[in-house]
Amino acid sequence: MPDPKLTRRAVLQSGAIALAAVGCDPAPVDEPPPDPPVPAPDRGPEPAELWAPPGTEDADLFPLGVQSGDPTPDAVIVWTRYLGAEALTLELASGTEAWAAVDSIAVTPDLRGVVKFDLTALEADTAYAFAFLDAAGARSLSGRFRTAANTARRLVFGASSCTDNAEAPFPCLSYALPERLDFFLLLGDTVYCDGSQNGSQYSSCWSANYGTQGYLDLRRSTSTVMTWDDHEVENVNVGEWDVPADIMEAAAQEFWRYNSVRRDPANPTRLWRKLSFGPGLDLFVLDCRSERDRDARQYISPAQMDWFKAELSASEATFKVVLNSVPIAGITNQDGSNGAYASFADDRWEGYPEQRSEILDHILDDGITGVTWVSGDLHFPAIMDLEVEGPYAGMIDILAGPAGNGPVGLTALFEDAPPFHWWANEMNWVRFDLDPSLGTLEVAFISEQGEVLYSEVFTA
Repeated sequence: MPDPKLTRRAVLQSGAIALAAVGCDPAPVDEPPPDPPVPAPDRGPEPAELWAPPGTEDADLFPLGVQSGDPTPDAVIVWTRYLGAEALTLELASGTEAWAAVDSIAVTPDLRGVVKFDLTALEADTAYAFAFLDAAGARSLSGRFRTAANTARRLVFGASSCTDNAEAPFPCLSYALPERLDFFLLLGDTVYCDGSQNGSQYSSCWSANYGTQGYLDLRRSTSTVMTWDDHEVENVNVGEWDVPADIMEAAAQEFWRYNSVRRDPANPTRLWRKLSFGPGLDLFVLDCRSERDRDARQYISPAQMDWFKAELSASEATFKVVLNSVPIAGITNQDGSNGAYASFADDRWEGYPEQRSEILDHILDDGITGVTWVSGDLHFPAIMDLEVEGPYAGMIDILAGPAGNGPVGLTALFEDAPPFHWWANEMNWVRFDLDPSLGTLEVAFISEQGEVLYSEVFTA
């Protein structure tokens, strides 16, 4: 049975990556040594500069720029907010050396001026540029996205979490702009709407964050894939949301309105989903917040659990990356306790041990390899083993962010604690570099100054 645990290949800090060779017995004299693995190819070429479409850029009419999200090999959701009254078109371009216009599509904003359009019939693994243009010649920022890969190639993507509106403008997110990432994971607490009472207030909360320079740069640079955590509705220290039904409905409506998340027509309120990027990667987006039932010790619904287990077992991707808003790793201090976070155990998988064991035992029993948990919420970056000893030791949880909250300051309690490969008190985003041919995943933490804080390489 394959070993489901990731293998730690290298640890590096603020420097270049070096993989240590592993010694082995010499091959028999009469057999030639196996050929060394060949790295997967990079993505195809695309223009170096952002597109300069026709029209005059107008930040007053298009204050939140543009966004794309949930890319597939032939589709992506594109988005803007328009405050004018003219007829509006979506302008689309593509190219390998220079951008060339390929389509112009009439679009209609909703009552808040939001345009959310599912752009289909696209070419796989292809770079596109887009902008929104009104009939008077005013336009949005231009954006760039790449449709999902459908072959085995190197994938480079980002992740972060926790952008408190009060900590704007989130400068570390701007460093994703020149990276030309395949996509970027938003792990929850993208906004802090605590205290909002109606749709208008939730709308203002989203607009405030998405109008910051960090988000304007990030959202135009690549597609996002996102989930939510508690602050998109209301702060929760433990358990589930406890807000009136009308406030919950308003919060959910504005979440869907302001984000390029594809809805399932058969289950339009269901957030959990899977996206595939060729044989190298399957993304599993969990909803670890809206289905909680503390009294029933339910962290996610039975339906989501059954879906997750079945899809993990069916996946043949080299890596299975799980968007997991709150960590699944056990939090252990230097003395072996989890005192600093014990009172918040009910806010993460640890407080629901039956379901935590159910999914982790399923991974072990089925020999599912390459499972990598990527989490947010705790306001400090880290790489952790799920537990120090026992069956889940060697499984990895990567804490990405915060890009704009804290840092929490409690990490001093964890210095040299066994489950931590590394941690820091730094604002950050994480860059992942995945090679399906080598079976490697490099994880690099990028600071507010654009510097690599730490990096480590794992093998599936």
